[in-house]
Amino acid sequence: MPSHQFFRSYSLLPVALLTLTATAGDIQLSLEEPTNGSFYSGISNLRGWAISSVGINRVELFLDGTLLTQIPSGSLSLRTDVGNTYPTYPNSSQSGFSWTQNYALLTAGPHTISVNVVDNQGSQRSAVASFNVTRFNNSYISNPATVSLNAATITDDNDKSISISNLQAGGQLYNVRLEWRTQIQGFALTSISPVGSGTARWSALNNVSYPNCSLTYEVTIDGVTKRSISTCGSVVSPSTCNTTFEGFASTTPGPKNWVARGVSSACGINAQGSGNVTLASDACYRFLLNKQGDDQPPANFFGTVTCPSSANANTLQEESQATPMAIFPMQPVDATDAGLERWDLLQNIVQP
Repeated sequence: MPSHQFFRSYSLLPVALLTLTATAGDIQLSLEEPTNGSFYSGISNLRGWAISSVGINRVELFLDGTLLTQIPSGSLSLRTDVGNTYPTYPNSSQSGFSWTQNYALLTAGPHTISVNVVDNQGSQRSAVASFNVTRFNNSYISNPATVSLNAATITDDNDKSISISNLQAGGQLYNVRLEWRTQIQGFALTSISPVGSGTARWSALNNVSYPNCSLTYEVTIDGVTKRSISTCGSVVSPSTCNTTFEGFASTTPGPKNWVARGVSSACGINAQGSGNVTLASDACYRFLLNKQGDDQPPANFFGTVTCPSSANANTLQEESQATPMAIFPMQPVDATDAGLERWDLLQNIVQP
């Protein structure tokens, strides 16, 4: 999945703190919403507070580097909690700022909000938050009759999130996830994936180096199998490893069951595993069989990759923060390896 760089934001100071005295040129700023790394969809408030020992002149809100709006001094909202903590700062009880943002008007994916505060002496201070947008295909669904749960399946993922499969909205089926968000004291949509529209593409890549072996790594989804074969020379010549690659397969987006096998007749390996993943529309994915070092077995990594220009293009770029999923049954465990299986143990694992 794609990696994100998170920026520091400033949290609200609790009322229980001792009162603080203003000093010249001192700006205090908190961007409370959006929060770093969170997902947003639909309409939500962008909010926070700002004070200065010489008074606030304006608050500037930037979206992805472009000025969104200015909130001039005197129009900030009531924040008695800040006033109690900073009683000597001018207008500290009127220090809140907010902006109603329709996140559905933004493109899906990562964005940034930057707040720049300018006080009455020209001093400035900024806070930045990096967040993600997930959205329905339509930025505004005007007819509530087009929203239905009649064909939906609702599951409790854990104690703080809910998944809904086949939610109908605006004439399109979606798989969505709701997660509890403390800041709003409620559930928020954190994932919206169209079902049956567009395609999802995936492939398998074998990146294992094992001497004197020809190892085939294959992954099957929806009855389609993609294979990647690595053939390596002797221990003293690891550079002689060659890898074949098959291009991307296309499938409908949504939850998928996958089956993966590692097979080598030369080394007596026939290992198999399976699992479930959710593939998004118009996205590309890689199942990567990767050797993690001399003392660890090959591990399967599933993550997004850069989509190729054509379905069969040999695109090998992988994200740096893929989610690891071991495809092989890890038995038996050797206690001397601190829970890590050795590659040679896999040769004894045969699973139908």
